[in-house]
Amino acid sequence: MPSYVIQVHLRVMVKVQKRVPFDLCDPVGIMFYGSIHRLTHQALEEALPQIGITWQEWFSSNQGAPVRKVECDYLKPMKGNEVYDIEVHFVNPTDSSITVHYLVKKDNVIHCDVKVVKVFVDRHKMAKVLMPDKYKKIFNSLNK
Repeated sequence: MPSYVIQVHLRVMVKVQKRVPFDLCDPVGIMFYGSIHRLTHQALEEALPQIGITWQEWFSSNQGAPVRKVECDYLKPMKGNEVYDIEVHFVNPTDSSITVHYLVKKDNVIHCDVKVVKVFVDRHKMAKVLMPDKYKKIFNSLNK
């Protein structure tokens, strides 16, 4: 099995722990590859309040931030009933998007490296809009 070295130069992060429930696994107890997005989204919901964005602000405003692009490197299988540390990093803020970079680790070994680009849109028109000023200030402060 090849070993992987990932150099990550990320500054501020929020770390949450998530247990892999068996309903996200295949019959032999390995997490189904698509299930990583459920865990990382749960980690996002826990991380936002820790950086100063409430659940109500993020999910109930007139603006949304749907996923535009996803990249995932599956480096090591994740097993059911195991607890993993998920580091949530908010990187590369632009006027209308943010990249959320997740490093999923067990015993400090990276199992998944996930990057999700979210673009801000008007929920009614589904047209791209500028990121709210409050979010821009928070995300920029995390990247100094």
